[in-house]
Formats: sequence, C-alpha cells, structure tokens
Amino acid sequence: MVIDVVLPVFNGYEYLEQQVASIASQTLRPRRLLIRDDGSSERVLKLIHRLEAYYSPWLVVLPSEGNVGCTANVNALLKCVEASYCALADQDDIWLPDKLERGFTALSAIEKRKGCNSPALVHSDLHLVDASLRPYGCTFMKRQMLNPALVAPSDLALTNVVTGCTALFNRALLDRAMPLPPEALVHDWWLALVASAYGEIGFIPTPSILYRQHQSNSIGAHGLGFRYWLKRLYQWFYMPQRGGHTLEAIRQIDCFEARYGLVISILPGLIRRKKVNRLLCLLKTQLSQWPHKHGLFRTIALYVWLFRYQAVP
Repeated sequence: MVIDVVLPVFNGYEYLEQQVASIASQTLRPRRLLIRDDGSSERVLKLIHRLEAYYSPWLVVLPSEGNVGCTANVNALLKCVEASYCALADQDDIWLPDKLERGFTALSAIEKRKGCNSPALVHSDLHLVDASLRPYGCTFMKRQMLNPALVAPSDLALTNVVTGCTALFNRALLDRAMPLPPEALVHDWWLALVASAYGEIGFIPTPSILYRQHQSNSIGAHGLGFRYWLKRLYQWFYMPQRGGHTLEAIRQIDCFEARYGLVISILPGLIRRKKVNRLLCLLKTQLSQWPHKHGLFRTIALYVWLFRYQAVP
C-alpha cells in the first residue's frame, strides 16, 4: 500500500505549516507529500523551502511557473503521482491523525468487492472550525444540507457532495479521470463524476479533518441561510442570463459527455431549446431523468432559472 498526497498552494502562509505537520503525523503515513505553489508571495515561497528542507525527501516541491489556477495546479500535481493511491489536501485545514487510515480501510473494502481495476473514491464529512480552530458546532454536510448517499451521475451532475480535501482514491480512478479538463468546475467534482460513472464512491460519516472557515476560502461552507436565498432570488429575477454556477455545471456536463460518451443529464439539451419547448420535452421524459439538485428548494430554484434563461444563439 503506497499513498501520495497532493497539496496545491496559493498563499495561506498562516496555516500551511500546521497542515503539513498534520499530514506527516498520520497513523498511516503517506509515502510522499507533493506540493506545487501557484504564484504565492515571497514569504510563502520561503516557508515552502523551509518545509522542504525539514521534511525532505518525504516532501517534494514541484517546479512552478506562475499562476495557473486551482484546477490546473491540481492537474499538474496529479500527473506526478506515482503511488497506487492518492489523497487530496488543502493548505489551510488540519487532518485528524487517523484520516488516511480510516479512508484506506473504506477504500480497501470497495476494492475487495469491485477489484483494484475499478475506479474507487472515498470521502468523509468535515468538522467546521474558524481560523483559530474554534468549532462551529456542526459538520459540513449538515450546514450545506447535502445528502452524501446521492452519488449517481445524474445526482452529481448539478450538485457535488465530495469535498476534495477529504478524498482518497485509487490509481484506476486517476487513470480514467486524467487529465482534468479546463471545463471542470473543480477537480473533486470531476473525480466524483468519473468515480460515479465507472466505479463507486464511499462515504465516511465521521469527520476526518478540521475544515477552517476564513475570508480567503476559495469555496468553504457558506450555508443556505437568508442571505444566500436573497442573493439567489435577485439573480433569478434580474440576471437570469448570467446563469452563474448552473451554466458552469452545464459546461462541465457537456465536457464529461463528450469525453466519455455517457449522457448524465438532459439539462444541456433543454437550455438550447426555446422556452416553450422545454416544458414539452420534460413532459415526454421520465420523471427520474428530470434535472435535480439536492433538496426541494435547490431544485425549485433550478426550474425557476430554467424557464427564465434564454440561450444565446
């Protein structure tokens, strides 16, 4: 059993050293920690070099040529993975000591049933904490109102439930999913789609990391409170053409279906029809194939947008 961990870095000076230490202290220690910086400040680069000197040869710093963005950064890291298994890490979290051990146990159970040549991924819930590691008193799945059991390709087409910094996956998934396309919204979403379509996704309900929430989070756990829905309502009524996250998800669906020849959602075809024809198309489609998100309100919001959005010729 050999695990490589990949850690994309962009600034995050305040948290990086603690995160690296938590990965090095795992009860199931990975063979290597691969780091690639994406154009951080000089202070962060000095810290990376100091960590490299301290943890070498276990910590490997890949060469970097400026800022390429998060997904492209992860893509460069994943290309250098040599191990049979790979885990994703974020720069600002803290891994609980048995994160990799519990993840590998769950992944091994899938491989025992499916075989090592079947793509497999496991992920877990997360403890939400503030920048100083003070607990929020809830987990990520509860705050975001996500159902980790909904992992069919059609379920994941518009809602991702896999938080990458908790994910561990096998070589079969890596080989099938690479390279990550520019159309991938985020790397973990793309990996989840491929694992769902060709293998299996496992979920560990016990949180495996302390998930910091701070002003610099690229995604984070923003919840679904009053401000969230107020902002969405404004966008639905006054900016339906922007499409935002949904249009980006549709581009990802198009890319996935073109690469693998698998249809996972009828939504891309729907938005290219005239508005009046969208309803007729839905009525001719089995209810189980209707586009949906996690939860009633998210799905209602999707259809409000669908019948207001006008595709650009």
